[in-house]
Amino acid sequence: MRIKDIQKIEQMKKIAQQIAKLMPPEKLKEIEEASKEIEKELEALLCKAKHGKANLEVMLNEKMEIRHANQRV
Repeated sequence: MRIKDIQKIEQMKKIAQQIAKLMPPEKLKEIEEASKEIEKELEALLCKAKHGKANLEVMLNEKMEIRHANQRV
């Protein structure tokens, strides 16, 4: 992946974090969960961009955080 693509992914991650702040309180829990899920997907994509396919596969298959996936590979 190119640097420009990585920067776009990081921007999308920031947007996902901000979405929950903009929603009405009654939908907050649902939106926060969705926002966290989006953030995980973007982290996985960023992991692939920075560290290669192996870390991404480990992370997605075992639902690990990135730092644990890096240690595992």
